[in-house]
Amino acid sequence: MTEMAGTNMNNKATILVVDDEHGVRQSFNIVLKDEYYVLLAGTGAEAIDIFT
Repeated sequence: MTEMAGTNMNNKATILVVDDEHGVRQSFNIVLKDEYYVLLAGTGAEAIDIFT
């Protein structure tokens, strides 16, 4: 499942976190969301779909 977090209204740089563990993705989101627009993907295929 692809998850999106944060907003891009502040022209933040975008970072894509790909990991099959939901908890790991959420941990990265918590740490990064104040500085980056965070995109989260659970698989490599989901990560590729974000860019297509």
